[in-house]
Parts: sequence; C-alpha cells; structure tokens
Amino acid sequence: MVLPALRADYRAIGGYVWRPGPRLDVPFTVLVADDDPVVSVDEAKAWRELTTATTTTRVLHGGHFFLDTRLPEVVEAVTAALSPADEGHLTAADGR
Repeated sequence: MVLPALRADYRAIGGYVWRPGPRLDVPFTVLVADDDPVVSVDEAKAWRELTTATTTTRVLHGGHFFLDTRLPEVVEAVTAALSPADEGHLTAADGR
C-alpha cells in the first residue's frame, strides 16, 4: 500500500528541475509539521518568496506523514484556503 506512493515521490523528486521565473500572483497556503525531519518549518515558510500574494503557513503537530495523522486539520486548512469567502481566491462565479 505504501510502495506506490513512495515510488511516485521518488519519481517526482528525481525528475524535477526548478527553473527561476517571475513570482506568482496567487495566494499560497503551506502546510508543514512541527516534527518533520525532511522539511523544517523555516524551509516551508520559504514558499512565500515565490508569490507576491499572501502566504499562510499552517504548522500542525506531527512528523513527515502528518497528512494522514492530522486529516481533520488538513481538510479544514484546505477548505479554508479554497473558500470563495477568502478574497483573492479563485471562484467559479468571477473567474479570478
């Protein structure tokens, strides 16, 4: 069950090449765990350098697989980030 996800992660990491470009004008919501041995909170906060819009960083308790162990909080954060009530987020009605 775990191997397909791990293989996909390694394929993505192995084939990805970052190319600098202009900063995006879209809001970012960054989710990170406070005890992740792979991505520190400061490293996750660095995403703000890639956008001219607002960046919200949500630090959840857990390790690298916090997406599984903190699912209700992850769902709440994603739902809030995609809510049309948040100014600047894409909505079907106005096409922004």
